[in-house]
Amino acid sequence: MGAIQNVARSIDNVTRRVWDRQGTLIKALILLLLIISGVGIPIILLALVARLIVEDSRGSTY
Repeated sequence: MGAIQNVARSIDNVTRRVWDRQGTLIKALILLLLIISGVGIPIILLALVARLIVEDSRGSTY
């Protein structure tokens, strides 16, 4: 499962850099754009699953 964790960690790093550093207004605009375009649902789910995998792998390594 190492490859899956590596991919999940990479996706999580990207979402943290793009998402977590933005203000509330920018987050709302990005979310609205993603949902309206129909791309948001798979991207949001992918980001959430990646974050769950990374958090789980961090818990199991300590």
